[in-house]
Amino acid sequence: MKEYSRKGMLSKYFLRLRGRGVVVSLVRFYWFFFSTLLHELSNDGRKQFKWSSYRAFVLLATFVMVPLLMVWNHAGLLIDDFIFPAWAFESVEKPLFIVGNARSGTTWFHRLLVEADDSTIFTSMRTWEIVFAQSTAWKVLFLTLYNADKKFCRGLFFRILQTVDDVAFGHIKVHPLGLQEYEEDEWLMVSIGLSQLIMFLFPLGGHLLNPVVMFDQDDAVPAGLRKDIFSFYKDCVRKHLYSHRLLSAEEGHGHVKIFVSKNPAFTMRLETIMETFPDARVACLLRDPIQSVPSMVSYIGKAWNTFACPVRKYPNADGLVAFCTAAYKFPKRHFGSTVPVHQCTFIHYEHLKVRPSTEALRGLKALYCG
Repeated sequence: MKEYSRKGMLSKYFLRLRGRGVVVSLVRFYWFFFSTLLHELSNDGRKQFKWSSYRAFVLLATFVMVPLLMVWNHAGLLIDDFIFPAWAFESVEKPLFIVGNARSGTTWFHRLLVEADDSTIFTSMRTWEIVFAQSTAWKVLFLTLYNADKKFCRGLFFRILQTVDDVAFGHIKVHPLGLQEYEEDEWLMVSIGLSQLIMFLFPLGGHLLNPVVMFDQDDAVPAGLRKDIFSFYKDCVRKHLYSHRLLSAEEGHGHVKIFVSKNPAFTMRLETIMETFPDARVACLLRDPIQSVPSMVSYIGKAWNTFACPVRKYPNADGLVAFCTAAYKFPKRHFGSTVPVHQCTFIHYEHLKVRPSTEALRGLKALYCG
C-alpha cells in the first residue's frame, strides 16, 4: 500500500509540472527517465524485467538521443518565430482525427486516405517530419539539402539514407515503417516529455504516464496541463500546414489543405480535441475485440521484448486489456454529445477490408458532406 501511495504522489507532482518550453520539457524527461530506471532496478522491477547489458545500451542511447532531439526541435520552433512568423496566422480547418483501439486498422485507413489523395485535399506528417522537422525551419533546411544533393550529387546521399532506412525498419512487420511513411503524430509530444509512446522504451513508466494515457477519462490530466499539451500539438499542426503551403506555393499548390492525424492515443482525448479544434472531424476505427485486443497485447509485448528483457513474454497483459476496454467505451460515450453527430463516424475494419474505397468514401461523406 505504501509503494502504491508513493507512486501516486510521484504521478501527482509530475503532472503539476506545467509548461512546454525546452527547459521544463527536459526536466520532465529526466524525471521520468531516472524515476523509471530506479523502479526497474528495484526488487519489484526485477521481478518483471531482467537487467542486461543490452538493456543498459538501450537506456544509454535513449538518455543521449532523446534530449538531443528535444533540443533540436525546440531550437527549430524558436527559429520559426524569427524567420517564419507568419505561421502564427495559419488556421486549422476541419482537421480529421483517426482514432480507435490500437490494431484496429487506423494506420491502414490513414495511409489509404493520404496516399490515394496524393496531397490534393489532405496532408499529414511523415516520420522524418515528426522526429526531425517539427518546425518550418528544419523542413526548409532538409528540403534545401535534398535539392542540393539531387542537383550536385545526383541523389547519392538520399539513396544512402534510403538504404539505411530499409536496413533499420525493413524487418519490422507490425506495419510498414520508415522515414518517408505517414506515421502516428503522438510522437510529437516526446519533445515536451509527455508522449505515452515513450513507454515502448520504458515498460515500467506507467506510474508517471498512466494519467497521460487515460487523459480525459475522469479528468486524469489536470486541465492546465491538457491545455499545454494541446497548445503545443496545435502549433505543430499549424507549422506543418504553413510549411506545406509555403513550400508548395512555388508549384502553384498553395491552398489550405485538411490536416489528417492518425493517433490511437487520441481515443481517450476526445473532449480536449473538441476544445482545441471545435470543427474537428473524428473517425473511429472499430474491429472485433477478439481480434484487435490480442493483437494489441502481442504488439506491445514485442516492443517491450525488443527494448527490454521481460520475464514474461506478454508483460502487463491484464493492464493492456483494461486499457483496450476503455478505448472501446470512450468514443461510444462521447460521439453525439462531446463530438457532434455530424462530426464523427465509425469505420468498421471488416467493411474497410472488403470494400476499402467504398467504406473510405462513405466515412468522408458522413464527416464532410453531412
